[in-house]
Amino acid sequence: MKTKLSLSKLIGILSTAGLAAASVAPNTFNIPVTMRPWLFMFTIVWALLLASGVFS
Repeated sequence: MKTKLSLSKLIGILSTAGLAAASVAPNTFNIPVTMRPWLFMFTIVWALLLASGVFS
């Protein structure tokens, strides 16, 4: 079993987790109200791209 993560995979996991956290709790990250809908839409697009395997 391969247990070593590559750097790009680790960065991808952290950026996805951070983006999801910012989308769910924007007050925690002090995101302006005008940017919140765009952040939410970007999170949906990002999840669809990951799920469809574009970055694989």
